[in-house]
Amino acid sequence: MSTVDKETVYAMANRLYWIFIESTHPSYLKDYIEPDPDNPEGTRNTERGTDLYYEIEDYLMNRLGVSNE
Repeated sequence: MSTVDKETVYAMANRLYWIFIESTHPSYLKDYIEPDPDNPEGTRNTERGTDLYYEIEDYLMNRLGVSNE
């Protein structure tokens, strides 16, 4: 049984995702995030960005033994 809960994994995945995004060369950012038409000052994940986030999350869940259910 893991001492790490889902909320901790979500926070870790989010931080790792943003470390990646903040380290990515600006010319590649459009592959992962795009302007959010519903929030002119915000962004949203592209399909590739969403896939990357969930890949990080799944990896952490599996490695830390956290149930995804």
